[in-house]
Amino acid sequence: MADFPQSLFFFPLLLATSIVCIVISVFRAGPARVPHMNVLRAGVVILACGGALELVTYYVMSFQFLRFSFFEFSLLAFTLCMLYVWNSESREIREQLISQSKFRKMAYRDELTGILNRAAYEREAEKWAQAQTPFYLFMVDLNGLKRINDTRGHQAGDVFICNAVSLLKQVAGAPGQLFRFGGDEFIIILPGSGESAEALYRFLQPYIRPNDGSLHPCFSVGYAAFDPADGEDLHSVLRRADKRMYACKSRLRASE
Repeated sequence: MADFPQSLFFFPLLLATSIVCIVISVFRAGPARVPHMNVLRAGVVILACGGALELVTYYVMSFQFLRFSFFEFSLLAFTLCMLYVWNSESREIREQLISQSKFRKMAYRDELTGILNRAAYEREAEKWAQAQTPFYLFMVDLNGLKRINDTRGHQAGDVFICNAVSLLKQVAGAPGQLFRFGGDEFIIILPGSGESAEALYRFLQPYIRPNDGSLHPCFSVGYAAFDPADGEDLHSVLRRADKRMYACKSRLRASE
């Protein structure tokens, strides 16, 4: 430390200017701009004091026999303060990223059932369509949800919805994806052949019935195929499945 200032005559001016600039920049910044400002300011004060003592003892009082440097000790303390600030900020950034990830997941999840919602359907269906992969789209509508809500309360209606979702999750299986499209409407995207779609429909067949007032699952179902070779867009496929679902619902109402 002593040899370097002797070989560089403007080192005192450079050191003093640097310390003044650091002090001004830190103390002019508001706490909202820099987290952990108090720790950072403490480190700057220690650095400034160490630099000042270094200048005074060496250049004014000519204490050349000292075997230690005030500036080196203060620089070490300042570095420790900066490490603390960096570590704290890194932890806060990680926590913010985790929170943002949770919020993003929540944006694509139905709060009541925990399954994917309509926004997730639009995202995933578009991915399937862009991949030019054939799949079947099932539109499933719960029968009698409004009547259950009106006669037994919304809590019973929520139980009815959750019971239906539990069944539909089993039906969709690992290759399929289940979405809550609306209040009582659900969509299943099922990859595979027509045999897979027919098997799924046969599994749902016992539950395609009018609501008997109980909370057991009962649906109206319609499905349609998306084949990129046909040149049909995704919305047209959804309309066909929806139209068939309402035709199923009309037949069930007529049979009551």
